[in-house]
Amino acid sequence: MIGSYGTWRSPLTADAAVARTVGLSEVRLGDGVWWLEKRPAEEGRSVLVSANRVLPPPFSVRNRVNEYGGGAYLLLPDGVLFTNDADRRLYRWQWGETPMPLTVAGPHQYADGVWSEVWQQSIWVREMAEPPGQQALVAIGADGAEEVVVTGADFYAAPCWRGDGRQLAWVSWNAPAMPWDSSELWVADVEGDRGGLRLTAPRWVAGGAQEAVMQPLWAPNGDLYFVSDRAGWWNLYRWHPEHGTVAVYPITAEFGHPPWVFGQRTYGFLGQRHLLAAYGQQGRWFLGLIGLGESPSLQQFELPFTQIADVQCQGDRAVWIGSGPQTPPAIAACALPHFNWEIVQGGATEWPSPLLSQPEPIEFQGGVGPVWGFCYPPQNPEWSAATGERPPLLVRCHGGPTGARGDGFDLKVQFWTSRGFVVLDINYSGSSGYGRPYRDRLVGEWGRLDWQDCVLGAQHLIRLGRVDGDRCFITGSSAGGYTALCALAQSDVFRAGASYYGIADMESLRAQTHRFEAGYIERLVGPYTPERYRERSPLYQNLQRPVVFFQGLRDRVVPPSQTAAMVESLRQRGIPVACLTFAEEGHGFRRAETQSACLAAELAFYGRVAGFRPDFGPDGRAPDLAIANL
Repeated sequence: MIGSYGTWRSPLTADAAVARTVGLSEVRLGDGVWWLEKRPAEEGRSVLVSANRVLPPPFSVRNRVNEYGGGAYLLLPDGVLFTNDADRRLYRWQWGETPMPLTVAGPHQYADGVWSEVWQQSIWVREMAEPPGQQALVAIGADGAEEVVVTGADFYAAPCWRGDGRQLAWVSWNAPAMPWDSSELWVADVEGDRGGLRLTAPRWVAGGAQEAVMQPLWAPNGDLYFVSDRAGWWNLYRWHPEHGTVAVYPITAEFGHPPWVFGQRTYGFLGQRHLLAAYGQQGRWFLGLIGLGESPSLQQFELPFTQIADVQCQGDRAVWIGSGPQTPPAIAACALPHFNWEIVQGGATEWPSPLLSQPEPIEFQGGVGPVWGFCYPPQNPEWSAATGERPPLLVRCHGGPTGARGDGFDLKVQFWTSRGFVVLDINYSGSSGYGRPYRDRLVGEWGRLDWQDCVLGAQHLIRLGRVDGDRCFITGSSAGGYTALCALAQSDVFRAGASYYGIADMESLRAQTHRFEAGYIERLVGPYTPERYRERSPLYQNLQRPVVFFQGLRDRVVPPSQTAAMVESLRQRGIPVACLTFAEEGHGFRRAETQSACLAAELAFYGRVAGFRPDFGPDGRAPDLAIANL
């Protein structure tokens, strides 16, 4: 059938793009393979799952340490410890029994636990749930008694026992630094008994003002491995108290992601002589086996995955989470000596390949150098457009802003491309995955360089004749929402845009933001002056383009007042504006009905302001969206 780009009917409705997308995270190896499923159809409940066990409702395995959480459960020999979202307590779930609280109700919450079979205790990052939010490392016994073992730094992560229980490693950092800018790796000796632990002789191993370290892990032979960006890329290093620190396998690739959440792992030890690691180059990720002999070698595996995370190893077994352009997120497993991998969970889709758009790596000249991303052309086997017509463009800005867009399977992308849109995912200056100098491009330049890269990316496709220059749109969430608003305010390339809980007022955010990011804004924007912060704030930039806003009313990262002020400013100045708020959502929408409503409303908004009629599926009805000034 012939139809204008942007109006094609697609079987992939907003409901289908969201409700059947179960998020997989925190895969672990124990008596089997375990993982978390974020289920939008269960109001975003985070469910602990294995092949033969499922954590029953109403428990949701989640914490809010540093607001973003992670590291939410810990496998034990006879059960599991997990953090429950509703009351922030640690629970113990022994097989065949009902989960029971381990810690008392109070002001604390926990993340990133590790278990010692030697001491029969776990170590957790503990945070005061309310301001001022101090953190410490605490040992927790089988009776729930807590003992502070490390304190003094502002933030902690990644406690890690040596196999014999005689040493503990951890990562710490202090405000105003973020852990991907400056952090330190420490080691201490462990003394005591099962009734109490003492850490003695603490010593610095790596990290500092211009070095970010992460993911410490003790090798079977007792050496300590970790990831550091001291040479410009997050590479693997090995430390021995007598021989010092050496690079394991230097390469221009990233073996880590910015630790916005706890519990990330990109490598592990397979047996005594091999290390299995995921590493990223130019936005795509690979899995390889590094031999740990005198001359380390890297064997890269051929897999359908181009995005890989959560690598976990135990003995000669390994698991990871992977996805590819046509492979939905899946948990895969393998074992030595043969790398015969199999999918344990996920990886299947009901959508036929001809409907799915294939991502194309893209490179263009940004504000201060090359910029990369992925471009998805329109794709729907049932439709084509008239000769000479060009499709609308949707630029997607990732959050962080140190995040990154990969090319893994994403039904939300396909929602747009199956209707005739081009989607451009830009990893603008400041994104992760391209080395520290690329991340550091945004230092002092946030609110300038990021949106300029997005504009230049759109103009690049317009010059190539691949998109309709009169129907370019931009969307983003959180920091990405801020970038989208800046692009709409500072250029005339985009016809309209969408902001998902985006930042509107830098000065207000600086005063209200949570402890974890308290110093982040000044690093990215520069030292505070009223003039500088107003100049970088979309609220004061005389934005003249139509915008639709989406905001959770429980958001503690970007307060709802930011969106409210922006909406009112546009409304009073006669600019078309719409806003949907959600009483039960925080920072990052978890419920299926919320995500579906936003996706449909965003499409409807673009159609109404740009004068085309999208098709919304079998019922053909557009959502009831109130747009002021239109």
